[in-house]
Amino acid sequence: MMRNTMNGQVATSRHGRIFVLCLVLFGMLGQSWIVFSAQSPQNKITFENHSGQNAIVKLFGPTKVVVSLLRGQKRTVRVEAGDYHVLVRYGSSPKEYSYTKSAQFSVDQPGNQVSIITFTLHRRSGGSFQSEPVSGDEFEDVTMSSLHPEDLHFPEE
Repeated sequence: MMRNTMNGQVATSRHGRIFVLCLVLFGMLGQSWIVFSAQSPQNKITFENHSGQNAIVKLFGPTKVVVSLLRGQKRTVRVEAGDYHVLVRYGSSPKEYSYTKSAQFSVDQPGNQVSIITFTLHRRSGGSFQSEPVSGDEFEDVTMSSLHPEDLHFPEE
């Protein structure tokens, strides 16, 4: 009988250690998630493509992002606070490309607040941001560290 009690205590002790280990691991994971959440940008910029053409958007500033948007598509990205420009290439093939650049704009994050910005893309006036035509060279010269060549081209229609 003594032996069974001893085995029962050993088994309970082992389960207790596993339980405590799980609590410690979950606690560490929870702290990591809080740190990760606090460090990831909460500001949002949404691009809505109402241009009638496919578009490539290069957002550059503290956060650099390249977004491919099919006609009618909407995409949202998270960004850090700071000053930004947007370059847009409209069209699906080089013979029809046109390019625009936005005026500089700021993404502010005062206190606990966040910025939520929406850009509506149009090839002509009527979009939700001031822009001016630019050359293809200016669009291509802006390099992005996360840029992949396949992000810049759409399949021929």
